[in-house]
Amino acid sequence: MSYLALHPLFSLRDPFLGPWLDLYETAFPFEERVPISHFLEVIAARADNRPTNEELIAVLDEEDRFAGLLELNLNEALRAAALYYFAVDPARRGQGLGAQIYAGMLQRCRRFGCDLVVFDLEDPADCPTPEAQAFAHRRIEFYQRQGAQLLPGVSYRFRREPSSPGAQLLVMAHFLEPAPIEAAFPAAQALLNKDIFTP
Repeated sequence: MSYLALHPLFSLRDPFLGPWLDLYETAFPFEERVPISHFLEVIAARADNRPTNEELIAVLDEEDRFAGLLELNLNEALRAAALYYFAVDPARRGQGLGAQIYAGMLQRCRRFGCDLVVFDLEDPADCPTPEAQAFAHRRIEFYQRQGAQLLPGVSYRFRREPSSPGAQLLVMAHFLEPAPIEAAFPAAQALLNKDIFTP
């Protein structure tokens, strides 16, 4: 098993920022991406010691080679984190790195006092092709194997721009401490999308 390190990006001069942004642009559909300027602002805020809950993390292997990316929002008040983006370098897929990175992310969230991680992902029913539907199902199954649960009855449409059709997203929750699934709704509403409803 490879050793992986989570390397937060604190500077626009960080050598891993370029690979991070390149993977971001190729790993996620346009409809699910926010503008690059958002990430540059997150890093600028950290570099200037301005308050921000968000952090961009490059995943590095034992030889300090780029292996993947994360974006986290660690919210102390909610004792919860949002995993906004998570991807493994395509050249490194199929090696079990996804599960290792996910476990490392959970450890980081626990160290920051979080009891819960929430995130969204593409709804298979909204995928345009059978191949895309199968991939979306595999993603859900991957997270379920790690211990995450789908929030029942919850989906929402993320729109990069008001006029775009957007992407239909489901929401998952991973509890670091035992809790009923309903306990994830307030954090999901606050960290992911205000329009998520409580059944």
